[in-house]
Amino acid sequence: MKPIKKQCVTVHINLKIMMTHTNFMINNAVSHAKKQLEAHAQRGSKSTLSIYEVAKLMDVVRQEPQPKKSADESIFFGFSEN
Repeated sequence: MKPIKKQCVTVHINLKIMMTHTNFMINNAVSHAKKQLEAHAQRGSKSTLSIYEVAKLMDVVRQEPQPKKSADESIFFGFSEN
C-alpha cells in the first residue's frame, strides 16, 4: 500500500507545480498585454497595432476565453471550386 500512497502524493505535487507554472504563464501574458496596450495608448494614431490586435490584447487582459472556430464559421464554408 505504501507505493500507491507515495504515487498519489507525487501526482498531487506534480499537478500543483503544473498549476503554478500555468498561473505564472497567464500572469506573464496578461502583464505583457497590458504593456503593449499602454504603448499603443501612448502612440495614439501612430500605433502599428490593428483594432483586431488591440481587441485580442484586451481579451487577454480581461482573461476572456478565446472563441473556438469551427468549420461552419469559416468565410469559405460551402465554397466549391466546381
